[in-house]
Amino acid sequence: MGCEGTAFDRAERHSIYLPATMEVGSSSIEVEKLVEHRTAHYTAHSEAARYYTNTPAIVLLRFSNPTICRLTDGFKVMSVGNSTAFGFRTGDALYVPPDTEIHIDLGAARADAPITCDCIEIETGRMDNIVSRLNHQLSSAGSSLSARIDWRKFSILRGSDADVLGLEMMMDLFRQDDPMFRDMRIDARIDEMLMSLLQSRSRDLLEMKEADGMDNGITAAVRMIRKDLSNTILNEELARIACMSESSLLRNFKRQFGMTPARFANQLRIKESRRLLCERHQSIETIAFDLGFSSASHFARVFRQVTGETPTEYRNRRVIDVQAVAQFQQNLLGVLRPEAERFREPKKSPKYLGLQV
Repeated sequence: MGCEGTAFDRAERHSIYLPATMEVGSSSIEVEKLVEHRTAHYTAHSEAARYYTNTPAIVLLRFSNPTICRLTDGFKVMSVGNSTAFGFRTGDALYVPPDTEIHIDLGAARADAPITCDCIEIETGRMDNIVSRLNHQLSSAGSSLSARIDWRKFSILRGSDADVLGLEMMMDLFRQDDPMFRDMRIDARIDEMLMSLLQSRSRDLLEMKEADGMDNGITAAVRMIRKDLSNTILNEELARIACMSESSLLRNFKRQFGMTPARFANQLRIKESRRLLCERHQSIETIAFDLGFSSASHFARVFRQVTGETPTEYRNRRVIDVQAVAQFQQNLLGVLRPEAERFREPKKSPKYLGLQV
Protein backbone atom coordinates (compact mmCIF):
# COMPACT_ATOMS: atom_id res chain seq x y z
CA MET A 1 0.00 0.00 0.00
CA GLY A 2 1.15 3.20 -0.59
CA CYS A 3 0.58 8.06 3.06
CA GLU A 4 -1.19 13.09 8.80
CA GLY A 5 1.04 14.41 11.21
CA THR A 6 -0.46 12.62 14.20
CA ALA A 7 0.81 9.91 16.47
CA PHE A 8 -1.32 7.34 14.71
CA ASP A 9 -0.71 8.01 11.07
CA ARG A 10 2.19 9.31 9.06
CA ALA A 11 1.34 11.97 6.51
CA GLU A 12 3.00 12.40 3.19
CA ARG A 13 2.08 15.62 1.43
CA HIS A 14 4.22 16.02 -1.64
CA SER A 15 4.30 16.32 -5.39
CA ILE A 16 4.87 13.09 -7.25
CA TYR A 17 5.49 12.08 -10.86
CA LEU A 18 3.67 9.21 -12.47
CA PRO A 19 4.73 7.44 -15.68
CA ALA A 20 2.50 7.86 -18.70
CA THR A 21 2.50 7.22 -22.43
CA MET A 22 1.99 10.09 -24.85
CA GLU A 23 1.14 9.57 -28.51
CA VAL A 24 3.43 11.45 -30.88
CA GLY A 25 2.57 10.96 -34.53
CA SER A 26 2.36 7.23 -35.18
CA SER A 27 4.50 6.25 -32.19
CA SER A 28 4.26 6.51 -28.45
CA ILE A 29 6.89 7.75 -26.03
CA GLU A 30 7.28 7.40 -22.27
CA VAL A 31 6.77 10.69 -20.43
CA GLU A 32 6.27 11.85 -16.87
CA LYS A 33 3.36 13.98 -15.77
CA LEU A 34 3.17 15.82 -12.49
CA VAL A 35 0.41 14.95 -10.06
CA GLU A 36 0.52 18.10 -8.00
CA HIS A 37 -0.32 16.80 -4.56
CA ARG A 38 -0.85 13.52 -2.74
CA THR A 39 -1.91 13.18 0.89
CA ALA A 40 -2.24 9.69 2.33
CA HIS A 41 -3.17 8.28 5.73
CA TYR A 42 -2.18 4.87 7.06
CA THR A 43 -3.78 2.42 9.41
CA ALA A 44 -2.46 -1.08 10.10
CA HIS A 45 -4.57 -2.67 7.36
CA SER A 46 -5.57 0.06 4.93
CA GLU A 47 -4.58 3.34 3.34
CA ALA A 48 -6.54 6.38 2.21
CA ALA A 49 -5.00 8.81 -0.27
CA ARG A 50 -6.20 12.00 -1.90
CA TYR A 51 -4.83 12.73 -5.37
CA TYR A 52 -4.93 16.33 -6.57
CA THR A 53 -3.80 17.70 -9.91
CA ASN A 54 -4.19 20.95 -11.79
CA THR A 55 -1.95 19.85 -14.67
CA PRO A 56 -3.21 17.92 -17.73
CA ALA A 57 -1.72 14.42 -17.75
CA ILE A 58 -2.20 10.88 -18.98
CA VAL A 59 -1.27 8.35 -16.31
CA LEU A 60 -1.26 4.62 -15.74
CA LEU A 61 -1.87 3.30 -12.21
CA ARG A 62 -1.88 -0.16 -10.72
CA PHE A 63 -2.74 -0.94 -7.08
CA SER A 64 -1.49 -4.10 -5.38
CA ASN A 65 -4.70 -4.40 -3.32
CA PRO A 66 -8.44 -3.91 -3.95
CA THR A 67 -9.11 -0.19 -4.21
CA ILE A 68 -12.23 1.97 -4.07
CA CYS A 69 -12.02 5.52 -5.44
CA ARG A 70 -14.39 8.46 -5.61
CA LEU A 71 -14.02 11.65 -7.63
CA THR A 72 -14.64 14.67 -5.41
CA ASP A 73 -13.92 17.39 -7.98
CA GLY A 74 -13.52 17.58 -11.73
CA PHE A 75 -13.89 15.13 -14.59
CA LYS A 76 -11.63 12.50 -16.15
CA VAL A 77 -11.80 9.77 -18.73
CA MET A 78 -10.77 6.29 -17.57
CA SER A 79 -10.48 2.70 -18.68
CA VAL A 80 -9.81 -0.34 -16.50
CA GLY A 81 -7.84 -3.23 -17.95
CA ASN A 82 -9.08 -3.73 -21.48
CA SER A 83 -12.41 -1.96 -20.96
CA THR A 84 -13.72 0.78 -23.20
CA ALA A 85 -13.13 4.32 -21.96
CA PHE A 86 -15.79 5.88 -19.75
CA GLY A 87 -16.38 9.29 -18.21
CA PHE A 88 -15.78 9.60 -14.47
CA ARG A 89 -17.66 12.53 -12.95
CA THR A 90 -17.81 14.21 -9.57
CA GLY A 91 -19.52 11.86 -7.10
CA ASP A 92 -18.84 8.69 -9.11
CA ALA A 93 -17.12 5.76 -7.37
CA LEU A 94 -15.01 2.96 -8.81
CA TYR A 95 -14.00 -0.43 -7.42
CA VAL A 96 -10.87 -1.95 -8.98
CA PRO A 97 -9.45 -5.42 -8.18
CA PRO A 98 -5.74 -5.81 -7.37
CA ASP A 99 -3.04 -5.74 -10.05
CA THR A 100 -5.34 -4.14 -12.63
CA GLU A 101 -4.15 -1.33 -14.86
CA ILE A 102 -6.10 1.92 -14.68
CA HIS A 103 -5.63 4.32 -17.59
CA ILE A 104 -6.51 7.89 -16.62
CA ASP A 105 -6.82 10.92 -18.89
CA LEU A 106 -6.55 14.07 -16.77
CA GLY A 107 -6.78 16.38 -19.76
CA ALA A 108 -9.52 18.47 -18.14
CA ALA A 109 -7.31 19.51 -15.19
CA ARG A 110 -6.55 23.23 -14.98
CA ALA A 111 -5.24 25.59 -12.35
CA ASP A 112 -8.76 27.01 -11.87
CA ALA A 113 -10.45 23.60 -12.17
CA PRO A 114 -8.32 20.94 -10.40
CA ILE A 115 -9.21 17.27 -10.31
CA THR A 116 -9.39 15.63 -6.86
CA CYS A 117 -9.91 11.94 -6.23
CA ASP A 118 -10.01 9.95 -2.96
CA CYS A 119 -8.80 6.33 -2.99
CA ILE A 120 -8.98 3.72 -0.25
CA GLU A 121 -6.74 0.68 -0.66
CA ILE A 122 -7.72 -2.38 1.37
CA GLU A 123 -5.96 -5.64 2.14
CA THR A 124 -7.19 -8.44 -0.11
CA GLY A 125 -7.82 -10.57 2.96
CA ARG A 126 -10.52 -8.18 4.17
CA MET A 127 -12.67 -8.99 1.15
CA ASP A 128 -11.92 -12.70 1.54
CA ASN A 129 -13.11 -12.49 5.17
CA ILE A 130 -16.41 -10.89 4.12
CA VAL A 131 -17.01 -13.65 1.55
CA SER A 132 -16.06 -16.33 4.10
CA ARG A 133 -18.69 -14.96 6.48
CA LEU A 134 -21.22 -14.98 3.64
CA ASN A 135 -20.40 -18.61 2.83
CA HIS A 136 -20.74 -19.54 6.49
CA GLN A 137 -24.25 -18.07 6.49
CA LEU A 138 -25.09 -19.94 3.30
CA SER A 139 -23.84 -23.20 4.79
CA SER A 140 -25.72 -22.62 8.06
CA ALA A 141 -28.90 -22.08 6.05
CA GLY A 142 -28.39 -25.46 4.33
CA SER A 143 -27.36 -24.06 0.95
CA SER A 144 -24.92 -25.99 -1.22
CA LEU A 145 -23.91 -22.78 -3.00
CA SER A 146 -20.60 -21.08 -2.39
CA ALA A 147 -19.68 -17.47 -3.20
CA ARG A 148 -16.33 -16.22 -4.33
CA ILE A 149 -15.04 -12.94 -5.69
CA ASP A 150 -14.44 -12.62 -9.39
CA TRP A 151 -11.09 -10.82 -9.32
CA ARG A 152 -11.33 -10.03 -13.03
CA LYS A 153 -14.25 -7.62 -12.60
CA PHE A 154 -14.37 -3.93 -11.73
CA SER A 155 -17.46 -1.86 -11.03
CA ILE A 156 -18.57 1.75 -11.51
CA LEU A 157 -21.05 3.19 -9.01
CA ARG A 158 -22.99 6.38 -9.54
CA GLY A 159 -25.53 8.42 -7.61
CA SER A 160 -27.04 6.71 -4.56
CA ASP A 161 -25.06 3.53 -5.23
CA ALA A 162 -21.86 5.52 -4.74
CA ASP A 163 -23.24 7.46 -1.76
CA VAL A 164 -24.07 4.30 0.20
CA LEU A 165 -20.37 3.35 0.32
CA GLY A 166 -19.74 6.29 2.66
CA LEU A 167 -16.31 7.20 1.27
CA GLU A 168 -16.59 10.81 2.42
CA MET A 169 -17.18 9.71 6.01
CA MET A 170 -14.36 7.20 5.68
CA MET A 171 -11.90 9.90 4.60
CA ASP A 172 -12.97 12.02 7.60
CA LEU A 173 -12.16 9.09 9.90
CA PHE A 174 -8.70 8.67 8.38
CA ARG A 175 -7.98 12.34 9.11
CA GLN A 176 -9.03 12.14 12.75
CA ASP A 177 -6.46 12.36 15.54
CA ASP A 178 -7.80 9.86 18.06
CA PRO A 179 -5.27 7.19 19.06
CA MET A 180 -7.80 5.12 20.96
CA PHE A 181 -10.69 4.62 18.57
CA ARG A 182 -9.80 5.80 15.07
CA ASP A 183 -8.34 2.53 13.73
CA MET A 184 -11.17 0.42 15.17
CA ARG A 185 -13.81 2.71 13.66
CA ILE A 186 -12.06 2.61 10.28
CA ASP A 187 -11.92 -1.21 10.36
CA ALA A 188 -15.64 -1.38 11.14
CA ARG A 189 -16.48 1.12 8.39
CA ILE A 190 -14.35 -0.76 5.84
CA ASP A 191 -16.28 -3.97 6.51
CA GLU A 192 -19.57 -2.09 6.14
CA MET A 193 -18.35 -0.46 2.92
CA LEU A 194 -17.28 -3.80 1.44
CA MET A 195 -20.59 -5.45 2.35
CA SER A 196 -22.48 -2.55 0.73
CA LEU A 197 -20.34 -2.89 -2.40
CA LEU A 198 -20.82 -6.66 -2.68
CA GLN A 199 -24.54 -6.38 -1.96
CA SER A 200 -25.17 -3.73 -4.62
CA ARG A 201 -22.87 -5.35 -7.18
CA SER A 202 -23.22 -9.03 -6.30
CA ARG A 203 -24.15 -10.00 -9.88
CA ASP A 204 -20.99 -8.34 -11.19
CA LEU A 205 -18.43 -9.14 -8.50
CA LEU A 206 -19.52 -12.48 -7.01
CA GLU A 207 -19.63 -15.93 -8.53
CA MET A 208 -22.22 -18.26 -6.99
CA LYS A 209 -21.74 -21.95 -7.71
CA GLU A 210 -21.95 -25.39 -6.20
CA ALA A 211 -18.92 -26.24 -4.08
CA ASP A 212 -16.76 -28.73 -5.96
CA GLY A 213 -13.54 -30.68 -5.71
CA MET A 214 -11.64 -27.86 -7.39
CA ASP A 215 -12.52 -25.53 -4.51
CA ASN A 216 -11.51 -28.18 -1.99
CA GLY A 217 -8.16 -28.60 -3.75
CA ILE A 218 -7.42 -24.88 -3.62
CA THR A 219 -8.45 -24.86 0.05
CA ALA A 220 -5.94 -27.64 0.73
CA ALA A 221 -3.20 -25.64 -1.02
CA VAL A 222 -4.04 -22.52 1.00
CA ARG A 223 -3.96 -24.56 4.21
CA MET A 224 -0.46 -25.76 3.36
CA ILE A 225 0.74 -22.20 2.63
CA ARG A 226 -0.66 -20.95 5.94
CA LYS A 227 0.80 -23.87 7.90
CA ASP A 228 4.43 -22.78 7.62
CA LEU A 229 5.18 -19.33 6.21
CA SER A 230 8.91 -19.87 6.73
CA ASN A 231 8.99 -22.34 3.83
CA THR A 232 8.58 -21.43 0.17
CA ILE A 233 6.38 -24.11 -1.36
CA LEU A 234 6.79 -24.56 -5.10
CA ASN A 235 3.74 -24.47 -7.37
CA GLU A 236 4.50 -28.05 -8.36
CA GLU A 237 4.09 -29.18 -4.74
CA LEU A 238 0.93 -27.11 -4.25
CA ALA A 239 -0.56 -28.64 -7.41
CA ARG A 240 0.14 -32.12 -6.04
CA ILE A 241 -1.60 -31.22 -2.76
CA ALA A 242 -4.56 -29.74 -4.66
CA CYS A 243 -4.78 -32.82 -6.93
CA MET A 244 -4.64 -30.79 -10.13
CA SER A 245 -2.15 -29.74 -12.77
CA GLU A 246 0.10 -26.77 -12.15
CA SER A 247 -1.64 -24.72 -14.83
CA SER A 248 -5.06 -25.50 -13.27
CA LEU A 249 -3.70 -24.52 -9.85
CA LEU A 250 -2.50 -21.14 -11.11
CA ARG A 251 -5.68 -20.47 -13.07
CA ASN A 252 -8.02 -21.37 -10.21
CA PHE A 253 -5.89 -19.67 -7.57
CA LYS A 254 -5.93 -16.48 -9.61
CA ARG A 255 -9.69 -16.74 -10.08
CA GLN A 256 -10.34 -17.28 -6.37
CA PHE A 257 -7.81 -14.88 -4.83
CA GLY A 258 -6.88 -12.53 -7.64
CA MET A 259 -3.17 -13.35 -7.36
CA THR A 260 -0.60 -16.12 -7.65
CA PRO A 261 0.19 -18.50 -4.76
CA ALA A 262 3.56 -16.76 -4.28
CA ARG A 263 1.91 -13.35 -4.01
CA PHE A 264 -0.71 -14.77 -1.63
CA ALA A 265 2.02 -16.26 0.59
CA ASN A 266 3.92 -12.96 0.65
CA GLN A 267 0.82 -11.07 1.75
CA LEU A 268 0.37 -13.53 4.63
CA ARG A 269 4.04 -13.10 5.55
CA ILE A 270 3.71 -9.31 5.56
CA LYS A 271 0.61 -9.53 7.72
CA GLU A 272 2.49 -11.69 10.25
CA SER A 273 5.55 -9.43 10.05
CA ARG A 274 3.44 -6.46 11.11
CA ARG A 275 2.59 -8.26 14.33
CA LEU A 276 6.21 -9.25 14.93
CA LEU A 277 7.52 -5.74 14.21
CA CYS A 278 5.49 -4.45 17.13
CA GLU A 279 7.52 -6.75 19.40
CA ARG A 280 10.76 -4.83 19.81
CA HIS A 281 12.87 -7.79 20.93
CA GLN A 282 13.15 -9.26 17.41
CA SER A 283 15.43 -7.69 14.82
CA ILE A 284 14.19 -7.02 11.31
CA GLU A 285 16.74 -9.51 9.97
CA THR A 286 15.43 -12.24 12.28
CA ILE A 287 11.83 -11.56 11.27
CA ALA A 288 12.82 -11.67 7.60
CA PHE A 289 14.52 -15.06 7.84
CA ASP A 290 11.86 -16.55 10.15
CA LEU A 291 9.23 -15.72 7.53
CA GLY A 292 11.14 -17.28 4.67
CA PHE A 293 12.58 -14.21 2.94
CA SER A 294 15.99 -14.69 1.37
CA SER A 295 17.38 -11.52 2.95
CA ALA A 296 16.42 -8.46 4.96
CA SER A 297 16.55 -6.35 1.79
CA HIS A 298 14.18 -8.75 0.02
CA PHE A 299 11.82 -8.53 2.99
CA ALA A 300 12.02 -4.71 3.00
CA ARG A 301 11.30 -4.56 -0.74
CA VAL A 302 8.19 -6.78 -0.49
CA PHE A 303 7.03 -5.01 2.68
CA ARG A 304 7.23 -1.64 0.95
CA GLN A 305 5.39 -2.95 -2.12
CA VAL A 306 2.49 -4.10 0.07
CA THR A 307 2.36 -1.35 2.73
CA GLY A 308 4.03 1.67 1.15
CA GLU A 309 6.63 1.98 3.91
CA THR A 310 9.72 0.14 5.07
CA PRO A 311 9.73 -2.27 8.06
CA THR A 312 11.77 0.26 10.05
CA GLU A 313 9.31 3.07 9.29
CA TYR A 314 6.39 0.84 10.24
CA ARG A 315 8.04 -0.26 13.51
CA ASN A 316 8.93 3.31 14.51
CA ARG A 317 5.43 4.52 13.70
CA ARG A 318 3.77 1.79 15.76
CA VAL A 319 6.06 2.56 18.70
CA ILE A 320 4.85 6.15 18.51
CA ASP A 321 1.28 4.81 18.34
CA VAL A 322 1.75 2.83 21.55
CA GLN A 323 3.25 5.87 23.26
CA ALA A 324 0.29 7.97 22.10
CA VAL A 325 -2.19 5.45 23.53
CA ALA A 326 -0.27 5.34 26.81
CA GLN A 327 -0.29 9.14 27.00
CA PHE A 328 -4.01 9.21 26.19
CA GLN A 329 -4.70 6.71 28.97
CA GLN A 330 -2.53 8.67 31.39
CA ASN A 331 -4.38 11.89 30.58
CA LEU A 332 -7.70 10.12 30.97
CA LEU A 333 -6.69 8.76 34.36
CA GLY A 334 -5.61 12.24 35.38
CA VAL A 335 -9.14 13.45 34.71
CA LEU A 336 -10.96 10.48 36.25
CA ARG A 337 -8.85 9.92 39.37
CA PRO A 338 -9.93 13.14 41.19
CA GLU A 339 -13.56 12.29 40.46
CA ALA A 340 -13.10 8.76 41.79
CA GLU A 341 -11.40 10.07 44.93
CA ARG A 342 -14.24 12.50 45.48
CA PHE A 343 -16.83 9.71 45.39
CA ARG A 344 -14.74 7.60 47.77
CA GLU A 345 -14.68 10.32 50.47
CA PRO A 346 -16.92 9.42 53.49
CA LYS A 347 -20.13 11.38 53.56
CA LYS A 348 -20.32 13.80 56.43
CA SER A 349 -23.33 13.46 58.68
CA PRO A 350 -25.71 16.37 59.21
CA LYS A 351 -24.61 16.56 62.87
CA TYR A 352 -20.99 17.02 61.81
CA LEU A 353 -22.05 19.83 59.55
CA GLY A 354 -23.78 21.52 62.41
CA LEU A 355 -27.26 21.04 61.04
CA GLN A 356 -30.34 20.35 63.11
CA VAL A 357 -31.95 17.00 62.52
